[in-house]
Amino acid sequence: MQSYTYYDNPEAQSHHHEGSKQGVPSQVNMARNSQAPPKDYLVMAILVTIFCCLPLGIVGIVKTSSSRTMYAMGNYEEAERSSSSARTWIKAGLICGIIVWVVQIIFIVVKIMNMNTNPDQYYGY
Repeated sequence: MQSYTYYDNPEAQSHHHEGSKQGVPSQVNMARNSQAPPKDYLVMAILVTIFCCLPLGIVGIVKTSSSRTMYAMGNYEEAERSSSSARTWIKAGLICGIIVWVVQIIFIVVKIMNMNTNPDQYYGY
């Protein structure tokens, strides 16, 4: 663990050796992340947002960003929970997107088939 000294007041650094109360240094311990980061789903969340389901993809992006933030703060359990939640939202968005795409394709195919069987209906005769 590394320890850094910083001063609240820029002038305090020059006066620190003189024993000034204003120049009392603060100690900050910079702990290195000892645990591996949770799985990152940002790319998948962006793709789901663009191609599948906008609302659920946005929630996935927010959860992934939250996971990154929690990991950077050292809150590993919360980072893992956010990552898992992001995965859930992304899967839901992917499933909804696939369902919508399949329904649209079926609708188009039915419309084309109907147009081929009864062309007079579409040409106004």
